[in-house]
Amino acid sequence: MMTTDPPVFISELRTQLEVIEKLIQKADARGTADGNAEAKRYRLRRTEIQKEIADYTWGQDMKRTPTARVIPDLPLADYLALPGIHASAIKRGSLSPLHLQAAMCSEPKETPLMRFGRLAHQAVLEPERFARAVTVWTGSSRRGSVWNAFCRKHRGREIVTQAERARLNRIAAAVRSHCQAKHFLDGARTEISVTWETKRYGPAKARFDALAGDALVELKLTGDVSPFAFERTAYRMGYHLQLGWYDEAQRKAKLGVKDFILVAVEAEEPFDVIVYRPLRMYVSEGRKLAVKLARAYWRAQGKGSFAGQSDDVEPLRLPGYAIVGPAALTIGGKELAV
Repeated sequence: MMTTDPPVFISELRTQLEVIEKLIQKADARGTADGNAEAKRYRLRRTEIQKEIADYTWGQDMKRTPTARVIPDLPLADYLALPGIHASAIKRGSLSPLHLQAAMCSEPKETPLMRFGRLAHQAVLEPERFARAVTVWTGSSRRGSVWNAFCRKHRGREIVTQAERARLNRIAAAVRSHCQAKHFLDGARTEISVTWETKRYGPAKARFDALAGDALVELKLTGDVSPFAFERTAYRMGYHLQLGWYDEAQRKAKLGVKDFILVAVEAEEPFDVIVYRPLRMYVSEGRKLAVKLARAYWRAQGKGSFAGQSDDVEPLRLPGYAIVGPAALTIGGKELAV
């Protein structure tokens, strides 16, 4: 395995650990109730940091192909800055190499819906980090001097309304109270990033929600978790391509994943939850197509030309639902086809 320096965030965590050790000693030396309370808080934070560093070490110590790296708990901004083709681009690439190129070159723009989904993921998968990262705005209007002062005071934190926080809490509670979801998520390692490179399609990356033993677990917010609706949503959203690409990633990193799990939770009342296990063919066919799209994009990069969906003149037809059959005209009590 290649030797690489630890990312900046690991060095920062180790520095924080040294500072916290000194603070614990000072708090203990005070011998007061306040000092004991402070020392307890510092020790909790020390445990969290030690876990983050241990998770990173776990990722680096696993055996894998020479170009593959596993980085647990990599901040999302750092992951997005890494080079390489990724699942979101692969899904766009199902339209054409031109669409895949657009996804690779454009800056990711977070919509309010995407932001809520990101916070919901954190609330479910990383509740302690979520509690530290989020603060609640209780005012009626998000403008004016009071709002501006609140933003300055909580700079760097996620500001949500009381209604948003309540909804996020309900989603997290619904998932964590579901027996099957709880089984897969309890003790799982979350937000696992993988990078690798091959001659077939160049540099690549993936980011999993969670790894629980030999199961790769993904959390999905949706409007309807029922099988009839979710199967269609999953296909429309390209989840087969996403899981297929994740399968490619875990194979390159030799993570030994044998099971794929989708935890689907409704984003609105009643926050119903269903846990799905995609059939093996669902993942394998998704992987074949994902790799095919990645290779097509790699070849297009080499040529410097990215094809769109069609270079021909295409016929324009009425959709099937718009065709209602021949019209009828009634004349003198007789119905005539028009």
